[in-house]
Amino acid sequence: PGAPRHYCNDVCQRADFSTHKEQCPHWLVKDIGHQHDELQMMMAQGSSSVCEVADKESKLAAQHKLVGELLRKTLKPDNFQAAEQHLKQALELYHKLSALKKQGGLGADTGIEVDNCIVTLLSLGHLYRNWDKLGDAVQAYQETRDSLCDNIDAHGSTPNRQETLALILSHQGETYNKQYEREPGLTKEKCLLARAHGEEAVKINRALNLQADELSLDLATQPQHPLNQANRQDRTAAVLLVLMHTYIHLEMFSEARRAAKECMALSISRYGDESETVSACHCSMSALCGRQALAIRKKMRQLQSTSRYSLGSRVLVEGLQRKLEYNGLKGAVVTSDVAGDSRICVRLDQGSKELRLKLENVRPLIATLEQRQEQYGQLRNLSDEAIASCKENLRIQVHVAGVKHVNTGFAYLNLGLVYSDTYKPAETREGVAMLTKAVQIMRRFFDDDDDPRLLEYSPYLKKAQAALVRFEEPGVLSALPCWWEPTSRQEDETEMASVFAALHRATGSSSRNLSSEAMEQGLRMHGLFNFTASSSDPVDVKAFVAIACNTLQKMKMDANGDSAPAPAVPGARAGDGT
Repeated sequence: PGAPRHYCNDVCQRADFSTHKEQCPHWLVKDIGHQHDELQMMMAQGSSSVCEVADKESKLAAQHKLVGELLRKTLKPDNFQAAEQHLKQALELYHKLSALKKQGGLGADTGIEVDNCIVTLLSLGHLYRNWDKLGDAVQAYQETRDSLCDNIDAHGSTPNRQETLALILSHQGETYNKQYEREPGLTKEKCLLARAHGEEAVKINRALNLQADELSLDLATQPQHPLNQANRQDRTAAVLLVLMHTYIHLEMFSEARRAAKECMALSISRYGDESETVSACHCSMSALCGRQALAIRKKMRQLQSTSRYSLGSRVLVEGLQRKLEYNGLKGAVVTSDVAGDSRICVRLDQGSKELRLKLENVRPLIATLEQRQEQYGQLRNLSDEAIASCKENLRIQVHVAGVKHVNTGFAYLNLGLVYSDTYKPAETREGVAMLTKAVQIMRRFFDDDDDPRLLEYSPYLKKAQAALVRFEEPGVLSALPCWWEPTSRQEDETEMASVFAALHRATGSSSRNLSSEAMEQGLRMHGLFNFTASSSDPVDVKAFVAIACNTLQKMKMDANGDSAPAPAVPGARAGDGT
């Protein structure tokens, strides 16, 4: 079915033709046609035994499976339909042979034909995932898992079957992750399923690792054996990497970091510290830092002057009489309005479960100054860690792939992006240099300026260049790098005026002034962590803005060091109120 496009016409007449022919879809499809004709002839004549026909069908199924796999691995969408047809043909034949085995028509049933069905189903799941038919992929993986579990129940567990089960679970989890990423509006349910599958896959791999250590078999000549030590390291690292991304989606960053570090250690042990696999681990660590930083920024942006139950507000569950296990858990409000039955929807941090709760069963959580200072410290540490990971990735890619390889271009791109996210002049300048290099390398591979990949990456460079130009304006710096974008004195004044208005509303005072205590607490919570009022006198909006902006100016000077220009207001000092 579906003869594939032939990609190797120019090399099909090589000296190693006989070897090449065994892996060429063009010739394999021709061979399938010949075998199919022979099978039809055998069945029409009726002179062949059941075993002879089954043997021919088994070879034909193997050929269909091989062609389907070869076409899938081209990653060309034009080949996917033909790949699907071949894999389904193979599956149909394997199911037929398995049924004959169970009936006793082909000797004792050892489960081998079912194993062949499972491997083919697994390939079909991979095909659907490559094809972005994620729902079909999940279904194929589930059928694969069910068949394998039935086979284990009927014929016993083996290391190979256990390894296949872990592989299925991991691929299923990875597909759930993709569904969550690509289908907007999904709840965390897919991520929770991915977590369950991933953790079970890790558990199976750890059991196999323990078995391999206990047996200490010499399997150097059998690299694909499920108990081969090198194979064990590869499999475990791959499963941990998938699980790490699941933990990131669930904002379980501590668990994600542990999984990433274990994956890194296994990869370095297997390949050394300069390999594509280790490079991928550094990329994943950088992505983890970025996602964790986004989550922290989201929490820090939540203004304390908003409604007690506004979207994203942090709350504590308490006073439940029936489901006592939820009391004491923290979460975030996921509906901005109180429902008609006086309940709000809260997504718990633990497990991401959503609950509809009465207002009397939730208490607002107000971040303390210490918590906000700690969060900002985490942001800076994450930025440093992301830069270090991206530098290692770039170093490895230059060593392994070369300075002009497309993978090196992506490494320059990632490093440029994390530099730009620091909001500091020197790092932004480095970011522009890295992004310029990335675009130069990619232009060698994507000649057309309208290529979607170039159109996607070029704006990053333009944004970084615009940020660098902004630093040339007087007084434009970030008072809190890695959190606040660079601002000018005028922008600071506008922002501080709005902060004053929010604080004034929160106090409910009829006076136009704000107490020094309210000003001190409000500015500290806003990010001016070390601010201390120099007087106990109340302040109006003009004095508040002047004091706050002078403090911000000093913070900019301290945070940016030699990169900081002279103060925008000569002689300004933090605490000068007028």
